[in-house]
Amino acid sequence: MDVKIALIGAGNVGQGFLSVLRKKREQLAVRHGITFQLVSVCDRSHGSVTASAGLKISEILPILEDGRGLLDYQTSDQACVKGLDPLACLELSQADVVLECTHSNLQTGEPAAGYIRQALGLRKHVVSSNKGPAALNYQELRDLAKTNCVRYLFGASVMNGTPLVPLLRNAYRADEVLEIRGLLNVTTNFVLAQMEKDKPGEAAIQEAVENGYSEADVALDLEGHDTMAKLMILLNVLSDRQQPLDRFIREGITNITVRDVQSAREKNMRYRMIAHAVRDEDGSWRGQVGPNKIDALDPFYHVVETQNAIQFKSETVGDIYLEGPGSGRQEVGYSMLLDLLSIYVP
Repeated sequence: MDVKIALIGAGNVGQGFLSVLRKKREQLAVRHGITFQLVSVCDRSHGSVTASAGLKISEILPILEDGRGLLDYQTSDQACVKGLDPLACLELSQADVVLECTHSNLQTGEPAAGYIRQALGLRKHVVSSNKGPAALNYQELRDLAKTNCVRYLFGASVMNGTPLVPLLRNAYRADEVLEIRGLLNVTTNFVLAQMEKDKPGEAAIQEAVENGYSEADVALDLEGHDTMAKLMILLNVLSDRQQPLDRFIREGITNITVRDVQSAREKNMRYRMIAHAVRDEDGSWRGQVGPNKIDALDPFYHVVETQNAIQFKSETVGDIYLEGPGSGRQEVGYSMLLDLLSIYVP
């Protein structure tokens, strides 16, 4: 089976996906009989190139990694078109699946939500790494996907390399989750851990940015917006409906000082940005995101700074703890590939 795919957003995440796909492509063809063919790439900075006969990842990826424009892509295909906007690429590409990897807007979900709506309306499956639409537009996009008999998947939006969202979709079909605690943001983990080593907060933040851990706007991490969006995504999936933000409280780590962190360490405690939600008897959720002071008996105390972790308490199974990678372009690329494969291999 040949499956045509279009990529919207060719930054770090999009390049990570292409890198993983290039490595795994032959293996997937042999094991599952599926060949994924790239037919369109569109990016705000790099421009776009679309060819329904296919594009060579081995030639596209170096152009992107070098920071060059896709006008540099050379092909003898007379049907190849360059310079289209994302919506035009979607219509022209004849793709079966759209991979959406644009920057997250945690206020409105746009423009990513618009790209996803367009793709679903054209009866194309969507695999997205974007937190904004999954957190803020979940119910609308889920319904649109159902109406058009396609899939909207976003496993790469939370805990990246750890297949948490697919797990939630399947593991609790016959159970009720009662409580969630999550350590879901690598940037704040890293910054607070560096402050434990006497590094000033600003220097720790700068290092997190340089290491590629943070959002494009690091304030989204530090003020708790990123963690809140991830919590909303998990609750949307568990409840299969949009969660109202007005039942949740958010606080950032910007008021935590090195002295605060050191004072906690003197008592064998440490600060971490934790998401916490509890399910009420009527099925609704309430909770908060913010810095918590935890001791060595808390499993989150021992999570290394580039990892994420989550705890679930359910009615039947009880407590489950999961820990895994929270960042990295290879990890998020692999999560997107898993979602892509799941459309065709149940």
